Amino acid sequence: MKPMNLPHDIPYKKLQRLRSIIAQSILDPTKCFSYDPLLCYIIEPFMYITNGGWKCLKCRRFLKTYNEAYQHLVQDHKEELTFLAYKYVYEKWKYIGIIKE
Repeated sequence: MKPMNLPHDIPYKKLQRLRSIIAQSILDPTKCFSYDPLLCYIIEPFMYITNGGWKCLKCRRFLKTYNEAYQHLVQDHKEELTFLAYKYVYEKWKYIGIIKE
């Protein structure tokens, strides 16, 4: 089930890449501007950055390394990342005029 009504489906590889970019942007919010400022607009707070790592706000798990936090996001919160990827594409297509409201 697609979370947004898009005129076209997102190819699997593009969806996978978007999930990865969104996960990276969640872990390091300064990166989202290097990809696209729209990412900062659609990202929901998943992680709390602490001195010793990241704390997941969804499941309260503490993760010490960037790689551990990234793997946690893309594996344990894949569904949420997929929703955010569809939301990103929807907003992008709306902005460039593919979707008209």
